Amino acid sequence: MAAAEAIQSGWQNPSDANEATEMLEQLQKFGERLVPIQRNIEDANDQASVFASSSVIVSHALLAKLEDLNTRWKVLQVAVDERYKLLSGFGKDGSTPGSQAFLASSVEPPWERALTPAKVPYYINHQLETTHWDHPKMIELMSSLADLNEVRFSAYRTAMKLRTVQKRLCLDMLSLSTALEQFDSHGLRAQNDKLIDIPDMVTVLTSLYEVIAADNPAQVSVPLCIDLAINWLLNVYDSQRTGQIRVLSFKVGLVLLCKGHLEEKYRYLFRLIADPNRLVDQRKLGLLLHDCIQVPRQLGEVAAFGGSNIEPSVRSCFEKAGKDKNEIEAVHFLSWLQQEPQSMVWLPVLHRLSAAETAKHQAKCNICKEYPIIGFRYRCLKCFNFDMCQNCFFSGRKAKNHKLTHPMQEYCTATTSGEDVRDFTRALRNKFKSKRYFKKHPRVGYLPVQTVLEGDALESPAPSPQHSSLSQDMHSRLEMYASRLAEVELSRTRSNSTPDSDDEHQLIAHYCQSLNGGDNINVPRSPVQVMAAIDAEQREELEAMIRELEEENATLQAEYERLRSKQTPGSTPEDGHSTRQPDCDMIAEAKLLRQHKGRLEARMQLLEDHNRQLEAQLQRLRQLLDEPNASSPSKTGTLQTRSVTASQLATDSPAKMNGHYHDSPGGGSSNEGRVSSLERPPPPPHSHSVTHNVGNLLHMAGDLGKAVGELVTVMTEDTSKTNGQRAPPPAFK
Repeated sequence: MAAAEAIQSGWQNPSDANEATEMLEQLQKFGERLVPIQRNIEDANDQASVFASSSVIVSHALLAKLEDLNTRWKVLQVAVDERYKLLSGFGKDGSTPGSQAFLASSVEPPWERALTPAKVPYYINHQLETTHWDHPKMIELMSSLADLNEVRFSAYRTAMKLRTVQKRLCLDMLSLSTALEQFDSHGLRAQNDKLIDIPDMVTVLTSLYEVIAADNPAQVSVPLCIDLAINWLLNVYDSQRTGQIRVLSFKVGLVLLCKGHLEEKYRYLFRLIADPNRLVDQRKLGLLLHDCIQVPRQLGEVAAFGGSNIEPSVRSCFEKAGKDKNEIEAVHFLSWLQQEPQSMVWLPVLHRLSAAETAKHQAKCNICKEYPIIGFRYRCLKCFNFDMCQNCFFSGRKAKNHKLTHPMQEYCTATTSGEDVRDFTRALRNKFKSKRYFKKHPRVGYLPVQTVLEGDALESPAPSPQHSSLSQDMHSRLEMYASRLAEVELSRTRSNSTPDSDDEHQLIAHYCQSLNGGDNINVPRSPVQVMAAIDAEQREELEAMIRELEEENATLQAEYERLRSKQTPGSTPEDGHSTRQPDCDMIAEAKLLRQHKGRLEARMQLLEDHNRQLEAQLQRLRQLLDEPNASSPSKTGTLQTRSVTASQLATDSPAKMNGHYHDSPGGGSSNEGRVSSLERPPPPPHSHSVTHNVGNLLHMAGDLGKAVGELVTVMTEDTSKTNGQRAPPPAFK
């Protein structure tokens, strides 16, 4: 520590860009020397905690020395961070700190890279006079992913999209150990709850890509890769372009796409959220899973992996630790992930896809006749000597005797003789099994996470009892919809044939028609129309209830006025004896009227208060229903089994055609006339189009059941303000 402080005290400011570059290299080496110091300090703190918990008395001198070391270490960390910020901003052109000027070479004319006041990059096309949040190469990349929507199975479709992104960002060349070393050398260790801005991200990414470029100089363009990586991370974790993301999100986004063993990634992800006792609570696990699920969400595939609600996945993981456990250990986390849970199954599939890219199998595809099979090899466990290549399998092609419902074995490496004998034996056994057996024993290659009719999302407020009783009928209807959808979807999973129609909107219409008990011309055709129909029914019920309350209140007021008018103003004490009994009755009835009126006012106030609490949930629902339908029907399908390595999903999300890349190379805003780069405003906040299908309705039925039910309380706000003038609820935009 003393030697490091001596070096720090001798630091001087650079005079030019070349000197800044030399100092930056020296500072990086200095950061590597600090890593063992940090580990020693952490070990000392851990030992002190163990002593304290074991009631071991430690002298005050040692405790004071440990506190002094911690203080000096924090001061040194701050100094290193400030030094990095100072030196990293001096580009090769001698630009000032924070300008990111060296990244201007990542685009070519007519494109120009510009920055917002928050240092967020955006891109100007001077030829078309448009601005875009996305880099031109990112626009091309996301547009190219639309070709992969022909893959029928969501896990493989998502993995292939991620593999394409991984290669374009050159993160497949970044080893996990290199990434962790750079994180530590830049002072990001134990900083996961803090925010990191764009200049700091550029600094870290620069050091990462310089390491990659040193080993692969012909394949890596450092400015372009940095810009694309920043673009990808902002799209995933900062779609509103605030210019900051959490350090945890930054690390997770890079670790998921870097090169390394899958179990090592799992262990590192657990260490990111673990406390000093190596334990993780539900909140920390929820944060990690939320950051992970944002990756398929950006690709438009989140519906197939349980949707955006991570609470069911958290509960599924904590079941590994036993009942009534508030914290889990690494062994529970690893055991859960090794079963490939539905919300995370895309990550192991990505690793298998990477391993299978160069695999060569001495087998012939029985459909396209490819020999040898390159990539994944799929062997049918019911048909003898039947193999498929990955292209035929992903596209759902069939042979005359082979069906899509047959159990399949996936291989990402060449098979051994023992595996060949084992598969032949299994195929022989399956030959004697009936169709009924496969119906009763369906097998999926992932750990299902139950999301239909679940409770509230993690840390979300529960609805009030008043609202629950008010919306009981609506909840019953929505539960009936979700139950029927789940039953039909399950029957599709266990069926022996694939439906001819893959249009999930038609399936929704069919389910709703069956619920209505007959043919109906006005059957809802999409999730938006389903929710609009429910909203219309609930609006009618609420209006009827309000009318009844108003009529009852008017009747009571009239009765109260009639009783008051019976009492003559000329009454004297002499006739008080004869009118005493009617007066008592009138007072009692007036008291009851006041109590009833108070209850009505209190009920209305509760509705108004609850409406304000639900504004955030309603806004989220509007955003969900605002997203347009996909331009092509989705591809559906299921794998019935996997023995070792196949991962499949029972439902698929609709094929997202990257809607914000359709109309033009980018979703920018046009400017009239010639506008200089200084005057041109940045593009509007980026939004992602996510298409929701039957699978999404199933996975999010619990959330929608509450959010849509609570939507009706919006109508009560104007009721109390305009004395009975009722306004319709806000329309879904």
